[in-house]
Amino acid sequence: MFESGVIKIQLKKRYTEEELISAIQEKTRQLGRPPTAKEMELAPTLIYRFGSYKKALIAADVLKDYSDDELLDLIRGKYKELRRPPIKAEVPNSNLIVKRFGSFTHALKLVGISGRSKKVMYSNEELLEILRTSEKKLGRPPKQEEIKQTATIIKRFGSFNAALKVAGIKVVHKRGYTDCELLELLRTFIDEHDRLPKKREFSQWQTIINRFGSIDKALERADIDREKLKQGLSRKVCKLF
Repeated sequence: MFESGVIKIQLKKRYTEEELISAIQEKTRQLGRPPTAKEMELAPTLIYRFGSYKKALIAADVLKDYSDDELLDLIRGKYKELRRPPIKAEVPNSNLIVKRFGSFTHALKLVGISGRSKKVMYSNEELLEILRTSEKKLGRPPKQEEIKQTATIIKRFGSFNAALKVAGIKVVHKRGYTDCELLELLRTFIDEHDRLPKKREFSQWQTIINRFGSIDKALERADIDREKLKQGLSRKVCKLF
């Protein structure tokens, strides 16, 4: 660069190893992980000074030089923690594991873990027995969140309460509504508004869903015709069973 006939030369700063290591550690703190070479402006300098980018990370104590056994121990530890085969994203240094062993699945096999856990298929009777066993253990009807198989139970029986009934477990309804009372509340709302209620404006909405399986089934039990309802001709009958 020329200025008044004088050439100015801007010299590059020469970093000490301590400064380079500090730069790596600071970047690691910012990212929450060791930075890639592309993320480090000083990568060329690091490679020149330490011999390789990986050696620079190891020198900065942000990347451990794992042995094969140590990498496999990471998988074993996660398997023990989760009590199931871990997926790649759940294991630390999974990219290094893949690079070292060829694939994550192969690494799982090396530690004696099958990459896919078999899905348990329950029969209806097995699901009902799970509910009965839970009732005996709790001393009361189990709640949905207390049963691991709740999603399967609802899919199989239509609703959680329906499954409880089939299992011979007395369903304790919140606030003690009878079926007829719930249907009467639904019918009263419809009579007053000439339409179905929205979830946010009908406090018994979820109770009705739990009890009858769906709003449509509740309408059927209340002998209310959805098509006629659109015309404001709902019947005022509570059907008892």
